[in-house]
Amino acid sequence: MQDRELYQAILGLKSPWSVSKVTLNSERQQVDVFVEHPSGTMFCCPECSETLPCHDHTSERQWRHFDSCQLKTLLHASIPQVNCPRHGVIQVRVPWADKGSRFTILAE
Repeated sequence: MQDRELYQAILGLKSPWSVSKVTLNSERQQVDVFVEHPSGTMFCCPECSETLPCHDHTSERQWRHFDSCQLKTLLHASIPQVNCPRHGVIQVRVPWADKGSRFTILAE
């Protein structure tokens, strides 16, 4: 099992989300896990659940996760936004964190 597959399993990520990269910064005692989705992925408006194409993304955000072997672990992703006809441009929900949280659900 490779590092990306390991963190995919640890985080419980399901399609369309996948771990694209895992880096280790020994100096900072930190593991960085980068998550993304394939181009062309459709997402649901978080207000009305209408399925829409990805309109844009937020700038990269990060969430604190449980330590990995005593190393600080951060999850990184740009959150997709949809342009809902009823609700305008709105950020979709991600499966690993509650809205506005800086921690993964598992770490809260």
